Amino acid sequence: MLEKKWSENQMKIFIKLLPHLKPVISSIILGIITGIMNQGAAIACSAYGAYLVSLAILGAAPHAILIGIWVLIALVVLRAVMSYAEMWYAHKAAYGILAHLRVKLYRAIEKIAPSYLMNKRTGDLSSTLMSDVETLEWFYAHTYGAAFIAVIVPVIVLAVIAVLIHPYLALVLIPWLFLTVTVPFWFQNRAEVDGRKIREGLAEVNSEVVDGIQGIREILSFGYESWYLKKLRNANKCLSAVQRKYGSRQGIETGLLNFFMSAGLLSVTIISVYLIKNGMMDRQWYAVSIILSIYVFTPVVAIGTMARSFGIMQSSTDRVFTVLEMPETVKDMVEVSKPLQNKLSVEFDHVSFRYKEELPLVLKDVSFRVSPGETVALVGHSGSGKSTCANLLLRFWDVTEGCIRVGGQDVRDLKQVDLRNIVSIVPQDVYLFNCSIKDNLLLGKQNATDTEIYEAARKARIHDFIISLPNGYDTEVGERGVQLSGGQRQRIAIARALLKNAPILLMDEAVSNLDTKNEGELREALQELSKNRITLVIAHRLSTIMAADKIVVLENGTVAQTGRHEEMILRDSTYSRLIRTQYAKMV
Repeated sequence: MLEKKWSENQMKIFIKLLPHLKPVISSIILGIITGIMNQGAAIACSAYGAYLVSLAILGAAPHAILIGIWVLIALVVLRAVMSYAEMWYAHKAAYGILAHLRVKLYRAIEKIAPSYLMNKRTGDLSSTLMSDVETLEWFYAHTYGAAFIAVIVPVIVLAVIAVLIHPYLALVLIPWLFLTVTVPFWFQNRAEVDGRKIREGLAEVNSEVVDGIQGIREILSFGYESWYLKKLRNANKCLSAVQRKYGSRQGIETGLLNFFMSAGLLSVTIISVYLIKNGMMDRQWYAVSIILSIYVFTPVVAIGTMARSFGIMQSSTDRVFTVLEMPETVKDMVEVSKPLQNKLSVEFDHVSFRYKEELPLVLKDVSFRVSPGETVALVGHSGSGKSTCANLLLRFWDVTEGCIRVGGQDVRDLKQVDLRNIVSIVPQDVYLFNCSIKDNLLLGKQNATDTEIYEAARKARIHDFIISLPNGYDTEVGERGVQLSGGQRQRIAIARALLKNAPILLMDEAVSNLDTKNEGELREALQELSKNRITLVIAHRLSTIMAADKIVVLENGTVAQTGRHEEMILRDSTYSRLIRTQYAKMV
């Protein structure tokens, strides 16, 4: 029963991983061939060397010994060449596949983001992308080749022992070989549980470390060093406990493997002495029989040693394929996007939305329209649904009911890449990559000329600052743009949107990190940018709200009010109460 369960579990791993071997199948085949030749050469070297020693002890002619030495040298050279070739081909295949898997993982995350990322810690996700994928190197570089060798080599060696020396020796080895093969089966359930706990523990520790690095300023500012270290120690303590348990099981398996192997060798020794004493085997074959018996067990013990870690590998495989096999959040419904109207508009038509079936509606029957050249501000308390509207427009999720139209077409009738190509985004929380300012700006338009980049930066009121830096546009901004202030990062994001020059502009309070002077200057650029294009603003500042052509007030996921600031502020309404509450000092 245990053997059946073990086999089923391991077959699941092999079935999942084998399709990824296709791109490097030639390297895999060559790795297996050279691996078998490497083992064969190693066995021939050891066995033939023992045979020569036995001949020398028994007084063989020096000429015969000298010829044998040259043969042995040739076998040693062959073994060295095959050992190198086996490692080369096995790791060439393994690392090529790992790189392929990481790319597939990232592409899978692109398809399921941002919904998948909402419930995932950065450290946990990076652990899957790096550590879990790296664990699969055991399979690709070592396990699949070793599995073939563990089956082929012992059979060949047993046949050689039976034919060349004596069949009794082969027969006495078979029971011990069988017991050695079955050892991993005995502990598989425990290995799977412990392996899963180790991968989860490693991911937890990794997440805590990433949290600590990203939040180091807050930890130091609030004097929470001891609190954070306690959390980290607790995570490490839990991981260490599972690792000790896992190591204990591995130790027992290793002891059993060595015991059965030693018992097999002892049996061969006893039988060999008996056969020689009774004249049934020549004395020069005694040492050879011991050497060959060792090599009957060696590949099996090697695969058994790897099998001890199958619990960790299975857990890593499950974590990787959980991401790879997760269904896309949204799918392209068409192969080619339907044509759009010349003058684009954005329309929310009775849109309702919930993130999951078991959760309540976040948006309820929301309807509004943004006409060509119009700026519409979405306002409301936190959680009213403003950001959800933006995410649905970009089709990070699909609406539950109703539809969103861009240029007269349902966004589901557009390919995702085409939809997002016609939208420029200026987020409130700007993410900059750890590269140069110029490279970050080129995200807006990859083939932009220097002149276009400088012009966009001037309009965003960031050019003068950039050229004042020692390396100008080639200045590295650091991870997440840490070298720049919040306002500077936001102006780079605005320059990036200006460079993209898409017909729809989506802004999440793009001036929130700017002082009054810079805000006024930048607003002029944004007003110029907004001409002849759709602008949808998630607004918090009163100055931004007042500049909009139309205001859509959201309350508890519904449209509570629509109009202009001058009209709605005079009435006792949701909008006027919102303004009085949040901007009383400014009105």
